[in-house]
Amino acid sequence: MISPPAAFAGVLAGQTPTEWVAGRWDVGNTVRLPHDAASAAAARRQVSAEMTAQQVGDRLADDVALVISELVANSVRHASPMKGGGLEVSWEVRRDAVELRVTDGGGAAVPQPRQVGPDEVSGRGLTIVSKLADWGVQATPGGTTVWAVVRVRAPEGANPGGTARAG
Repeated sequence: MISPPAAFAGVLAGQTPTEWVAGRWDVGNTVRLPHDAASAAAARRQVSAEMTAQQVGDRLADDVALVISELVANSVRHASPMKGGGLEVSWEVRRDAVELRVTDGGGAAVPQPRQVGPDEVSGRGLTIVSKLADWGVQATPGGTTVWAVVRVRAPEGANPGGTARAG
């Protein structure tokens, strides 16, 4: 597992984020959702609306929507609800990334990607998340938080090193 980035640790500790994004300070939100399969779609809709409002771009918005859907679906399938019921979904939009958190009551095992065969219909969620984001697990009082940081990626075919490509 990867440890949370330093900036993320501050968010977990309740510090106010201070980076500038799309003409305003970092923005984010926290919602409490039922511990139910329908919450994956509800979280995806809410986070997608925020990505649209913040004009993060289609590629990043799509990646974020997929990651939050997978994290919430895994929480509902493999973990218990938080004390008092439900689960908590949080996100922060930053200059270079979107940070996501799903907190639940914890499960029997630490979340980790697993190998699945081509005929299996489930079990690929965290493998997909691993391809799109840095992620990890943090114990919280009374539960578990699975966090992910989806970073802005260079457009397809871009040459981020700035050197000429052989043609």
